[in-house]
Amino acid sequence: MIDSPSDIPPFSVREDSVEPVDPAGEFSASVRLLEFDQIREQVAGYTRTVMGREAALSLSPSPDLLDIATRQQETTEARQYLDEGGSLEFGPEVDFREGIHRALLGGFLRGDELYAVRGLAAAARYDRGVLARHEDIPLLSSLAENLPDLGQLERAVSSAISPAGEVLDDASPDLRHLRQESRLAHHRLNEVMERNLRRLDRQDLIQEPIITQRNGRLVLLIKAELRSRVPGIVHDVSDSGATVFIEPMPAIDPGNRWREARLAEEREEERVLRHLSGLVGQAGQDLLLTLDLLARLDLNLAKGRYSAAVQASAPLVFDGEVQARSLRIVRARHPLLSGNVVPISLELGGEQTVMLITGPNAGGKTVTLKTVGLLALMALAGLPVPAAEAEFPVFDRILADIGDYQSIQESLSTFSAHLLNISSMIGSASRDSLVLLDEVGSATDPEEAGALGVAVVDRFRSAGAFTIVSTHHLALKAYATNTSGVKNASMGFDEETLQPSYLLETGWPGKSSGLAIAQKLGLQPEVLERARRALTSAHTEVEDLLARLRVAEGTSVRARAEIEAKQAELAQQEKEWNARVSQREAKRTAQWERQLESLWKNFEEQAAQKLREVSARAATHATGSATGRARRADPQREAARMASRLRQQATEELRQTVVGHLGGRGGRERCSRLNGIEAGSASGRPGKIKEFRQGGHCPQQETGLAGGGDRALAHPGPRRGYRGSDPRLSRQKGFGAAGSERPDGNGGPRLSFGDQRDRGDSGGSPAARGQISG
Repeated sequence: MIDSPSDIPPFSVREDSVEPVDPAGEFSASVRLLEFDQIREQVAGYTRTVMGREAALSLSPSPDLLDIATRQQETTEARQYLDEGGSLEFGPEVDFREGIHRALLGGFLRGDELYAVRGLAAAARYDRGVLARHEDIPLLSSLAENLPDLGQLERAVSSAISPAGEVLDDASPDLRHLRQESRLAHHRLNEVMERNLRRLDRQDLIQEPIITQRNGRLVLLIKAELRSRVPGIVHDVSDSGATVFIEPMPAIDPGNRWREARLAEEREEERVLRHLSGLVGQAGQDLLLTLDLLARLDLNLAKGRYSAAVQASAPLVFDGEVQARSLRIVRARHPLLSGNVVPISLELGGEQTVMLITGPNAGGKTVTLKTVGLLALMALAGLPVPAAEAEFPVFDRILADIGDYQSIQESLSTFSAHLLNISSMIGSASRDSLVLLDEVGSATDPEEAGALGVAVVDRFRSAGAFTIVSTHHLALKAYATNTSGVKNASMGFDEETLQPSYLLETGWPGKSSGLAIAQKLGLQPEVLERARRALTSAHTEVEDLLARLRVAEGTSVRARAEIEAKQAELAQQEKEWNARVSQREAKRTAQWERQLESLWKNFEEQAAQKLREVSARAATHATGSATGRARRADPQREAARMASRLRQQATEELRQTVVGHLGGRGGRERCSRLNGIEAGSASGRPGKIKEFRQGGHCPQQETGLAGGGDRALAHPGPRRGYRGSDPRLSRQKGFGAAGSERPDGNGGPRLSFGDQRDRGDSGGSPAARGQISG
């Protein structure tokens, strides 16, 4: 048992007493150089708990893909949960850890500390219940599921401690009785004190007519020069000495009883607090786990709020050994810049692992390097990035040489400091590294600096590291143009307004435009003219060539854009034309089907009439075989079957002809056959299929579409010689020969039937030849 605070071992350590451990590991240098600590501060500003803030401030990139993927998924789920209007509880914004550790060691917690623990338990219960209903955010739900059940502790504290941290009357059975006795004793004591106050006030012995407390006793304010006239105990004297605080003699016994009752009440309150502190100690490990899980939930929601605030998106991070390596950002913005920020887009991958960025001073080259590096750090730390799209491989380290490393204390010039840093980077760079070099080869002779810069960049290219370099040296521009695996890029600059556009353009090197910028900044004209004359012809020719190439590229890009726009317009027109043709052909097909249906109804009515006539004549003949008699017994049924087959075949061939008509070559071949010309026949003599067509010629197909306005649909008429018909029926007078066709008075289709006999085709059956007009 710990009896005094001095026996409790300390748990807090001063920040300056130990060397802090940097969790960033191999990324520690780039974390400081690329200002990732400011991103941590921004995320920490969205946290709600002390431990959540600490977790945000300790965010660091990870080289482990599973860890990165887990962090990114948690952030994505948190953003989704917040976008849907969700929220979580985290309890009071206090640091619970010191009190929980004290309870674990048997220490004593105050009422306000206990009620804060109750708030923590209630927050855990709420979050567990809320997130359990969200199956669409599995990682956050699993975190909530691991929150311990602290319901018993929550109920025990709630029944004994008020929100103000006071022990409630119902905290124990004895406490209510003791408090009643204490209140009664105080009431009696107060009555005695009021009687003495009135009596002494009438005697003009009272300095002020009030009752107050000194050292836990009720006293009256007596004038110092008259204190001998008031029997009692002096408990205090005012600072001026004019007032004496006296407990009157009649109030001593009631005061003692009140004091005893109050001490008994305080002992019971302490017993209650110790009991609850013991419960906290028993649940101490669960409470510490709850703190860790709530801090993680707090951090994830903070990352979700940060994502919404900077309009960020989740990057794709992948293992370069599993899929092709690529580094790609689309419309990315530096998260620490405000205002109208010009986004940048760039891509490296495959054999192209190096990008050389040129362009004017103050044109955005350094910001581009820092943007790529900072977004990579954020992606590896599980944070969303301010970009429309982003892809990063898992980097083992991010190596950067940006800024001035000059040190007077270490006798390092700018050039020397850069060389030492680059030498260290060369020694640690690997295929899985990201290298950022700003103004490589600066601060020395330009010719030597260009040669040195080429050697350094080529060394990183040989290592296979993703490398982004900014420079002004012509040697490096030529190297990028002539070396495979190196991509040229430049920052835009308007030569007319002498203003940088801050837009990254890939494919061509850019001009430094130093003299143009000097002119904009107001350098004297004679100095500028002298500088222009001092430029070598080779330098001028190279700069002019670059300018002409950029103009040619711009013209090519515009022409390509115009061609693509016209192609898209033609494609849209073709799509609309096809839709109109399909709609028109569908209407025609429906019309033809209605005409065919009407034709068949006509045919069936006239056929039925002929059948009745044939049946009447057949009834007069009693001779013939048994089969013949059977067929003659019901000739109408046999004819109906035959008519049904004819109708089915005619409908099917109409549909096939429509398909061929809309489908190109097959439609033309079908059209030829249906007009009585066998496909491939040189003579063009009619085949077995009779004409059944509208108009005078077949539809033609042009550029994949059906032909012009005089399109026609060919379709075969009913064929002769269908099997299964009764030859004796076909020989009956008035039925069996194809009739002539002619339009009726209304111009619609009509079938007429002659009184001809079948010419004796074996197995022949009636055939009809008609024409659809319209």
